[in-house]
Amino acid sequence: MDINRNYAVIDIADIDNVIFSETLSNSKDTVRVNNSRTKFIVSWESDIIPTFLQSLTKEFAIYSYSEILVEINKPEWNEEI
Repeated sequence: MDINRNYAVIDIADIDNVIFSETLSNSKDTVRVNNSRTKFIVSWESDIIPTFLQSLTKEFAIYSYSEILVEINKPEWNEEI
């Protein structure tokens, strides 16, 4: 079976608005955060967008697997601090 995994890059200000039961992350302590701690990534296995994304206060972006690989290879995600 082919699983469709999607990813969202979200502003850190919205981390407390995430319903983690709708994601593959267990809590805000297990999400991937960028180097400047201004954005984080959540993922889910469905074509249906998690309901909490509709109530976020900041803009966010949704990525496919291949798109998120490009995003996390940017310096803001992988540069050593």
